[in-house]
Amino acid sequence: TDAASHELRTPLSVIMGAVDVLETHTQSPVESRALARLKRACNEMRAFIEATLFLSREDGSTIHDGQGANVASIVRGLLEDNQPLLQEHQIEVSMTVSEELVLDQPISIVQILIGNILRNAIEHTRKGTVEISNTGNTLFIRDTGSGIAADDLPRLFERSFTTKKNGIGLGLNLVKRISDRFNWQIGISSQIGAGTTAS
Repeated sequence: TDAASHELRTPLSVIMGAVDVLETHTQSPVESRALARLKRACNEMRAFIEATLFLSREDGSTIHDGQGANVASIVRGLLEDNQPLLQEHQIEVSMTVSEELVLDQPISIVQILIGNILRNAIEHTRKGTVEISNTGNTLFIRDTGSGIAADDLPRLFERSFTTKKNGIGLGLNLVKRISDRFNWQIGISSQIGAGTTAS
């Protein structure tokens, strides 16, 4: 993992540096949007590298920059990143997450966890709604999508298990491993044709 992260970090730093340089020059609206997408993709890659490094080590403090992870801010960023898919699937989003919900964990870790669950909700919903809210320290992501078969629910967090045609079954396994690491409880309830709720 250390070797892989080292090899990935170098070209990623080069790409991010090049994007910063390009941003200093005048661009058309199309170019600006393309650069913004590149920057978001680089940040997602960096978060994934940090999350996998964290999970591979007993001591994850090496990537904790001391900043609290503001959940509402993270959700807003993820919704912005997923805007093209939200529009394509004609999904209405409702978000009521308290600004006071701040976790003392690395932002990249929380971003990976929420991002995977939110992306699943968006990918499996068409012409419906996705609602993100919290009650105290519990975050809820509800969708009105296709739902999950009862037989599949117990296997959702298994490595390599997927119901997607081209899926690899890594996302929810990462979510489970992160949750276990911090003793967070994660639950998923679903009904075919009626949607899914993750907490």
